[in-house]
Amino acid sequence: MAAGNSFIFCQLLLANCQFLIIHYRFKAMRPFILAETNWKTIKDQKIDLAVLPWGATEAHNYHLPYSTDNILVEKIAVESAQLAWNKGAKVIILPTIPFGVNTGQLDIRLSINMNPSTQFVVLRDVIDLINRQEIYKFMILNGHGGNNFKQIVRELGLIFPKMFICTCNWYQSFENSEYFENNGGHADEMETSIMQYIAPELVLPLNEAGNGKGKKFRINAFNISFTVEADDILIKRESMSSDWEYQSTLSDLKFWKNVIEIEGNENIVSHTGTKIEFVETVSLNFGHFSGRGYPDPKETNGYEIRAKGLFKLYALWAKDPITDFLRDHIDIRYYNTDYFDYNAFQTKMTGLAFYVHNLNELF
Repeated sequence: MAAGNSFIFCQLLLANCQFLIIHYRFKAMRPFILAETNWKTIKDQKIDLAVLPWGATEAHNYHLPYSTDNILVEKIAVESAQLAWNKGAKVIILPTIPFGVNTGQLDIRLSINMNPSTQFVVLRDVIDLINRQEIYKFMILNGHGGNNFKQIVRELGLIFPKMFICTCNWYQSFENSEYFENNGGHADEMETSIMQYIAPELVLPLNEAGNGKGKKFRINAFNISFTVEADDILIKRESMSSDWEYQSTLSDLKFWKNVIEIEGNENIVSHTGTKIEFVETVSLNFGHFSGRGYPDPKETNGYEIRAKGLFKLYALWAKDPITDFLRDHIDIRYYNTDYFDYNAFQTKMTGLAFYVHNLNELF
């Protein structure tokens, strides 16, 4: 089947070759775009500034193409270079790099990631050639929010001391709120509007777009919680010889007395507890309970270890679908609790618990 598809693709490609040749025959060459010009034109051309557009290949909601960042950054580069060229600037636009840092979207089909370390190697090789040919001004025109070239530029500046190397995020060159009502930062009103203007054939109707909600990473470094509980056993008997009787839903529970005043009795146990949690990983618990045969309040204390915080911290470093799944859906807990900590009735309880959260997000 795969071989058949490849054969069909080759047939279609050959069938369209004549159209492609005719199309480009009538397209005027722009000498400031390296991909369009030729060696004869470029070999003696003075160049003061080389601009490298850098985008990304990633999903942009449902309605925009994967190459949105590439299309936009290249359009900005070409139009800017045309204006500069008309005013006598000696600039050359290099071919757009189509892959950016997308470590946060590895779970989205075909959102391609290029790590910063790879970006450094690509830039070093490109700048090495430009430096050798005495083009000493180089700009990275960035079109993807996940790319951050500042640290790379600083390191490259040490390697190539003659070079002036800079980076510019085109989407930060104006105040978004002056032109658009909603600023989402990705596949938002700004990107959608510009794509509708320069490549409307690639934009789906807006009623086919998703709601745009993203998953936001959050970890609580420190949290304190306080809990009051009251419980009753829903069966009782008057004596050892009588039958068990089932009680109503609330049985003998009294909200004000048992929960607000935290007072137990011969049937009700009232609990209070305070929990101090650090980085969603380790928590200290202490409190007391009274009632149901215990005339004096009894103290409790203990600790709990959770895997949730560890999964979140590890996901920040690993950045792969497996750790993202663990972060979003799995928690493992170990708890260790002492009851009656100060007298002869001390009891220790330990346990393990396994949780699966947010299963609806998997479907």
